[in-house]
Amino acid sequence: EDASAPHVRKAAMATLGKLAKSPKGVQSIAHNGAIAKIQKAKSPDQVMRPLDADPDEMVAKEAKRAMDVISYQAISCCADLVNRPNGIETIAQILMGIDEPDTLNAVVAQITQLPDGEGPNTLMAILEKMRPEEGPKKAQVVNAIIDALLAHRDLTEELPSVATIPELEALVDACKYNPDAVVLMEKAVENPVNCVTLSDAPGALELIVEGMDSKTPGVQLACMNMLSSLVAQNDPAINARLCEVDLAPAIIKALEQPDAPEDAVQNGLYCLAALADNVGVPAMGLNKDALKTLQDLLNEHNANPYILDTGAPLMAALNEAFAGGAEALLEDRLQQLPGLHEDLGDWVEVVGDDGKVYYTNPKTGEVQWNEPPEHLAFLNELDNVLGLMENLDGDMSDIDPALADGLANIIGERPKDKRVMQKVTEALKCMAHDPANAKQLAQQPKLANLVQAMLLNPDDEGILDNCATVLEAMSKYDQFQEALNTLEYIIVLNNTILTHMPNEPLVTKAMNILANLAFNNTTNAGYEVQVTVPTTVKQCIQEHSVENDKSGERGPYGEQDCLEACCRDLLNIAAIRNDDYKVLVCDVCADEIILVLTQYEPDNAQLFNTNVRCQGMLSQLDYCIMPLLTRHSVALVTRGMRKFIAKPEVLINAINLYSNFGAMEDPVHDAEATAYLIDQEGIIGIHEACQAHDSHVKLLIAAMNALYNIANDSEAAEHIVDILLFDFVIDMIIRLDYERPLVQATVHMLAVLSFYGPCIERFPVVTGCAPIFHACEAKMDDEQLIEDAVQVTFNIAVHPDNRTQIVENRGVEVLLKILQTYLHNITIIKGVVTTFSRLATDPIASRKITEDGMYLFMKAVSYHVEDTELLMYLFELFGQLAFLHANLQKMIQFGAVKVIVDTLKVYKEDGPLMIKTMNTLDNLVAADEEYASVAEDKGALGHLQEIIAYYDAHHDPEIKQVAQTTALTLQTQARTKDKNNAKTHKAFLYARLGKDAVSLETSRGKKKAEWDEQEAIPEGDPLEEFRSPLLTGITIGIWESGARLATKEMKVSQQWDSILIKDMSAASGMKLPLRTIRSIGGALDEGHVRKGLFGTVSAGAEQAFTVVGVAGDKVFCEAATAEERQIWVMACTKLLDISTRFPTKLKPPKVTGGTAAAAAPTAAP
Repeated sequence: EDASAPHVRKAAMATLGKLAKSPKGVQSIAHNGAIAKIQKAKSPDQVMRPLDADPDEMVAKEAKRAMDVISYQAISCCADLVNRPNGIETIAQILMGIDEPDTLNAVVAQITQLPDGEGPNTLMAILEKMRPEEGPKKAQVVNAIIDALLAHRDLTEELPSVATIPELEALVDACKYNPDAVVLMEKAVENPVNCVTLSDAPGALELIVEGMDSKTPGVQLACMNMLSSLVAQNDPAINARLCEVDLAPAIIKALEQPDAPEDAVQNGLYCLAALADNVGVPAMGLNKDALKTLQDLLNEHNANPYILDTGAPLMAALNEAFAGGAEALLEDRLQQLPGLHEDLGDWVEVVGDDGKVYYTNPKTGEVQWNEPPEHLAFLNELDNVLGLMENLDGDMSDIDPALADGLANIIGERPKDKRVMQKVTEALKCMAHDPANAKQLAQQPKLANLVQAMLLNPDDEGILDNCATVLEAMSKYDQFQEALNTLEYIIVLNNTILTHMPNEPLVTKAMNILANLAFNNTTNAGYEVQVTVPTTVKQCIQEHSVENDKSGERGPYGEQDCLEACCRDLLNIAAIRNDDYKVLVCDVCADEIILVLTQYEPDNAQLFNTNVRCQGMLSQLDYCIMPLLTRHSVALVTRGMRKFIAKPEVLINAINLYSNFGAMEDPVHDAEATAYLIDQEGIIGIHEACQAHDSHVKLLIAAMNALYNIANDSEAAEHIVDILLFDFVIDMIIRLDYERPLVQATVHMLAVLSFYGPCIERFPVVTGCAPIFHACEAKMDDEQLIEDAVQVTFNIAVHPDNRTQIVENRGVEVLLKILQTYLHNITIIKGVVTTFSRLATDPIASRKITEDGMYLFMKAVSYHVEDTELLMYLFELFGQLAFLHANLQKMIQFGAVKVIVDTLKVYKEDGPLMIKTMNTLDNLVAADEEYASVAEDKGALGHLQEIIAYYDAHHDPEIKQVAQTTALTLQTQARTKDKNNAKTHKAFLYARLGKDAVSLETSRGKKKAEWDEQEAIPEGDPLEEFRSPLLTGITIGIWESGARLATKEMKVSQQWDSILIKDMSAASGMKLPLRTIRSIGGALDEGHVRKGLFGTVSAGAEQAFTVVGVAGDKVFCEAATAEERQIWVMACTKLLDISTRFPTKLKPPKVTGGTAAAAAPTAAP
């Protein structure tokens, strides 16, 4: 102690010096706090005094010796000291006791070299122990430790472990003395847990952020790296702390420093971009000035892909957050361009034939080698514009397209200034990238100057590509097509392709422009033909196909975009309504069109589709079909259909192509085309497409239309049946019977296919009749469908199994309904009649036809009295019906004999008709003597005699013989009747003919006029006066067996195809389709009346009416009043009449304005 005598203290110092010669002694000295006392006793000012000095000086000398020994031990026995209990505290005390820097550095260096890499961790632990200390001694020690750790890091990349708050606090404390100590926190960002600890440590994050502003590049980069790691964690707590310490503004400030290291720029941009994604730009504390900083960085480092890729989306995010800040900057610069262009004056940069650049002013005649400052300034400003556009990643959607007007003027005024053209066209290329912008730009005809720029810079592929890109985007729109609607422009584009044929991107764009210009534009297509563009297309396909791949990089495929553009141009030329264009395209490019079908990539449905559409357009002309077929188009297209089986829009175009192939007018070529479609699996391709998309109505309709064209051939029909495509068609019409257009197309196709035996034989196997008749009943108003269905029925009725199915599936009833509905359509009438002739071989069908059809047959004759072919068909049918004796009476009743006799009188010059008529008459009179009497009474024998005389004079023995035979039969049967004295009363027979029996003699020539007047489809709305009461309906009582069961509401359906009987309090009820109702009559019926013990119970006689179904079923109803019944029965009767005669008039006509409801008809008195 200071109070002790000097010699005692000197002895104590000497003793401590000797104790310090062992590590244990040093540890004891440190543990008892003696090092500090030795340090205190040691006086540097007195250590060097003479040996004979004052005793106090000798104390200091001994103290220094002791400290030297302790320092030596710290150096030589460092590991032993560290590993002893409280070794860290011992070393810390020793370091605080060392004055000489070299010694201090030596001790620290020795600690750094501790084995197993424990040196840095030991020094870190020492820093942690020293944190409470203060004073200059601490600064000296901390600096020594930090310097040693940093040097060790640079040498070995080893860092002390920093994973706890105290360790981080020690480093924060060390930064007071040495700011570079912040680098040592790198270990704290190695894992997510440590990152959270670092963000929680007081002052640590702030020091790292400050470190970005360090003048030492290594420190700046290390801090950027640590912040990148923290941002990468995307931990909400860390993100909050990063925003709290204003990380984003600090990064922007750091990046604004001149010559910032590129690595630091990369890390800084990463931090900003990641933070923008993690927390959003608004939370980052930035302002619009950051946009300019980022733009400058992107321009400065425009060769660094990472900086560009990271900075562009960040720029977009900032621009979005700051409501179009970048767009505003760009628009300002675009607005200033015209002024700078004026400052440039008339100076133009010219490249001489020798490649040297010089500058000329045509107005003043000046020529110079040096670039005028105004020219350089203008180019720099264009660079700034392009930089802003690049920062926006080409998104010009918020830039006013009108600003392109200044660029268009520049192109028009200096098209030969290459560098100006390069930059201006690049700017326009960016602006046209957005489709909405391109559409607006297309309204500026001055941009057609781009073609002039292409003309004057034919060797600069950069300018050409820029111009082509802009023109390609704008030429899609009609208004710009007009601007390019000149022969000269077509020539420039065509020559550009020819001159730069190997340049696939440029050629593709130019070809797309030509294709756009030819689209639906007869003038431009004509210009293209005039300058032989199809020949250019031919060369282009050859150049960019795999066969001409000199680099070997295309693999098995050609240049896809280029080939697609070529096919599209040919498609648009061929689409013009000019057969000469189709012939030209076919003659020049048929080989190349088929070549493309071998060159598309497996996933390039667009190229395949465009090629197929091109062939489809050509195949509209028969001349072009065989060249395609002979080049194996079908095989290649079918292969493509299988590749793109999941794309119905592609398959539809392929099916349409096959439809054209199957519709050739020349029968020989048509047969050849069908053979190709069979042999090269075209029909199988259609089947596979239908199976893959069995509910895709548009595709199925296309398939049915194609089969309609293809199936008019026996081999095709057999093939369709063999591959079970016919079975699919029948199943399809059952599944999708609600799709009217599909049903129409299917029945239309079956009308052709059913001509052929394999189909006819297959019909009964798949029960094909039922869906046909179901379609007829459901769509009775579709006249074309009905015509086709009747044709199908006639075709298949030749097979006995089909006849059986027709009868079993209510075919006779449906055909009678068709006949009743379409008495105005002679084609349908003839089809039904001839079908009945085939069905009449079945007794059940024969009786049904006669029972319900004779009236309709006679009515048909009255409508079409002059159609002798119909009479022949009818007489054929009558002959068939007459085989069943039960039918004869019905036939006579409805005037069959009278029609036959009248025909003999009126049409005796028509030989074939006479033969058919007389044969029919012969069958009738031979069946029953009574019918012979009827014929005799109508003058048949006299007419037969006239016919015999007529054809005797005209030397036609065949007809004469038939007439004689018929006359003989008639006379024989008549005599038999007289002999038996059982001749039927003639008046009675005549009455049975009916007062409305047809008279051909009186009707010929005027029945057509009556039909036009009485039976033609009426104009206007025939139900107009009844629609209101029918829609409003009436309240009725339902009766059964003389008892009123319920009160209901009766009204017409919204579709006007049914009568609804609904409950008053619920939505349930009964639906009576009009086709199932025979009549609605106003009178009491058996269901309205009941006799009981107390008298008769019945509905009101004036209110009762009955709904009678076609099957004889009845609904007994009672209206509230007699007037309501009369109006309702009148309205319903009219409705049934219209549904039968004019079904297309059922629904009310569409009106553009509101109309008042029609008033209810007044009841008759």
